[in-house]
Amino acid sequence: MKMPTSYMMRYYKMTQPTR
Repeated sequence: MKMPTSYMMRYYKMTQPTR
């Protein structure tokens, strides 16, 4: 599993609702 950090961060942020 080789994914760029930016992609992961973006995905994580998208999944996590901004409070």
